[in-house]
Amino acid sequence: MNDYKKKLTALNLKSKPIFDIEDHLKYTKDWRGQYIGDAIAILKPHDKYEVSKILKFANDNEISIVPQGGAGNEVAVLNQIKLVNPDQQNLRKEEDGLIHTRDGQVLDADPNVQLVIGFIEGSNVNAVEEMTHIMNLARRFEMNVKMMDSIRDNADSSARILQRTS
Repeated sequence: MNDYKKKLTALNLKSKPIFDIEDHLKYTKDWRGQYIGDAIAILKPHDKYEVSKILKFANDNEISIVPQGGAGNEVAVLNQIKLVNPDQQNLRKEEDGLIHTRDGQVLDADPNVQLVIGFIEGSNVNAVEEMTHIMNLARRFEMNVKMMDSIRDNADSSARILQRTS
């Protein structure tokens, strides 16, 4: 137990780990007071880099994680990313947005491949950029509709002028 305390403190998180059992209760006791969980420590990461450190620590030490708000039986499952080392020439991106092998074979896990510490994959969509793009498209659409209305008005005016002269 003391070994874990030293290792968790060595993670250098902005919020220090909470080791005192009495301080755990507000995090491990359910709202009805019927169930009390058990934890070595309470960790409160401030950013994705600290989350990455904690997940690596838990994975390396085979410790289960219960996310905030999770019940004692809702344990975060680790080791779900299959790390492979495929031939780059044998890969292609398909219409589903995922990368597949050209020959369709299932790749075996490679124990020599490791995740880079400090990185968690995020979305490949920039929400601000997409909203700006949508707004530009809406403006173009409005401009085209106004131009078509203007052409229709000009055509009506031309037809009236031609009717008067006839």
